[in-house]
Amino acid sequence: MIRYLLIFVFLLATVSQAAAQEPDNKTLKKARRDSIRQTRNFRFSGMGGPAYTPELKLIVGANLLVTFSTNIPDTSLQRSSNITYLAVGIEGAVILMNKGNVFLKNDRFRIMHTFWYKNMPDNYFGVGYEPNLYIPKGPNTTAYHRNWFQFMPEFLFEAVKGLFAGILIDINQTLSTEVQPIMQGEPYYYRYGPNNFNAGFGVIGQYDTRDNVSNAYKGVFFKVAAIDYSSVFGSENNYQIIDMDYRQYKQLWRPRHILAWTLRSRIGMGNIPYAELSMVGSPYDLRGYLWGRFRDRTMVLGILEYRHMFNPVNPKRKENFWSRHGIAMWAGAGFLGHNINDWNLPQILPNAGLGYRLELQPRFNVRIDVGFGIDGSTGVYVQLTEAF
Repeated sequence: MIRYLLIFVFLLATVSQAAAQEPDNKTLKKARRDSIRQTRNFRFSGMGGPAYTPELKLIVGANLLVTFSTNIPDTSLQRSSNITYLAVGIEGAVILMNKGNVFLKNDRFRIMHTFWYKNMPDNYFGVGYEPNLYIPKGPNTTAYHRNWFQFMPEFLFEAVKGLFAGILIDINQTLSTEVQPIMQGEPYYYRYGPNNFNAGFGVIGQYDTRDNVSNAYKGVFFKVAAIDYSSVFGSENNYQIIDMDYRQYKQLWRPRHILAWTLRSRIGMGNIPYAELSMVGSPYDLRGYLWGRFRDRTMVLGILEYRHMFNPVNPKRKENFWSRHGIAMWAGAGFLGHNINDWNLPQILPNAGLGYRLELQPRFNVRIDVGFGIDGSTGVYVQLTEAF
């Protein structure tokens, strides 16, 4: 645990030093820079540094945030955003992620997309709770090489105020090589083989009253997506996914002191290949677990998170140093099983953690989170925007 905390402290010191160039004798210069930036539509922010995740180990990554407005005169319209994340690991991993939100026609139309590419050493423990927890991780037991990509765009329109409907497309492929004996003999892997291409089409119903998609201070978000992966769309496997995501945000005591919570369930049916089973451990859910160690057909999780941004003494002073900084802490738990009614208390996966926040642009934070799970599982994450 000490090494993870040292990485967290190092990242915190690096980011704080980069943000601390605010002495009084530079106040006028900064005010001038801010006034110039506010007149520009496209705004760019970047952040980079080391991180440590259970599946990738030590990595060096860089984040690029681009925000813009699709209707500059409309100041009530949320700024659209695009985030690019590139990381390289000491063990040869290459990770690329691109995520975007575009708001059109007074937010009556939304286009969201997520793209992932991973070429990395990975580990496969099997399906379910028991084998995943007790099989020892190692180069001769669970190791294999994973080459995976996913592209998932969503297209939404507002039917009535706050209520959206739309469609999504999911295209993904997994190629597994250098497979060890445990994985070769595992039933799911043996059934579906090393190369799986999947294509799905889905429908979305979404209720959204959040004041900001990337960093909400108040409001409710509830989304239900039903996706069918079929040979009709070119998929090599036929299965269905129902994904439900509920989030709520409430301000406490003072502005920018936020209590946020989420409940999520992903239910799978049909012939789901091993790489597309429900998992936990991503930078956006139970942070700290090895992403993919626990997988099964159905997943349910809940997280309660407190976010505290330090308010300026005088809100009119843009140069106030502390107003750009904050902290977060969370606690959560998850369950994976064949069916949603298979859960039992001994198989619950607890999760907790704390983090640091730096506001790069209004309502867009870089976060450094350190998360903890059972069996000593720990990770340090550097990401743009909040986890949910």
